[in-house]
Amino acid sequence: MHWLIATDLDGTLLDDDYPVAAAAAAIDGLFGLPAVTAGAVTLQVALATSKSLAECVRLAQRCARRPIIAFENGAGLAWPTAADKRGGAGGEDAYEWSCAGMDYGRIRAHLRKLRSIPDYRFRGFGDMSPAEVAERTGLDAESAADAMRRKASEPLVWEGSPAALRSFADDLDGLGLSLALGGRFHHVTGHSSKAGALAAIRRRAAACRRPAMTTLACGDAPNDVDMMRAADRALVFPGSNGSYVLPQGPTVTHAPGAGPDVWSRCVSSLIQAN
Repeated sequence: MHWLIATDLDGTLLDDDYPVAAAAAAIDGLFGLPAVTAGAVTLQVALATSKSLAECVRLAQRCARRPIIAFENGAGLAWPTAADKRGGAGGEDAYEWSCAGMDYGRIRAHLRKLRSIPDYRFRGFGDMSPAEVAERTGLDAESAADAMRRKASEPLVWEGSPAALRSFADDLDGLGLSLALGGRFHHVTGHSSKAGALAAIRRRAAACRRPAMTTLACGDAPNDVDMMRAADRALVFPGSNGSYVLPQGPTVTHAPGAGPDVWSRCVSSLIQAN
């Protein structure tokens, strides 16, 4: 059996302590499972997150086997390069990437025009200093700088009314853009999604004549729901209020918490049970 594990990061593989080294170790640990080492199961891991490619590469390069990266909520896909496999590439150069939707420059241009509407009050990462991004995210200075290296989406803080936000979303849709609602930030992207990224990974595997994939999608937030519904199995982590965005069912498992240890136990159990 060939498994593709597509996982969100914040609130799923990572908890509030942001244990990047432990998260990489949890991914590596899957490849040491008895069924995997015996050859009965093969694995591929994909990070599917709202984070930038630069942020994801930081985690990925700690992994013994580089994961695929669906960055910025599936607005872009990145694959390990041949040079990286030989140990000859670092940082973003270790990946070849492409955007599924609109590029960052065009998104920012549309947002600048929409800002002229008085009711549309917002601040995007492109309007903030690195110090402000660090303060709003809780990241250190280097990580905040990585978070600002956007390729195909803009996180923003909405400062207007709920009614204006609905109108803003409609206007974005007319421009070929989508608004994904989040906790601290909303994300403006082209018409792309984590579910679309999962489908693209499957298509590439089929084109390479790899074995049919059994997909397991892991997430905790509304922007993970489409991906988890599109997968063969879903592992749902509790949100910040302790609730789950999908009910438990035959193809849905609820994790008791978040972070590398819980993620490792739950993913390992599902792989070994099937």
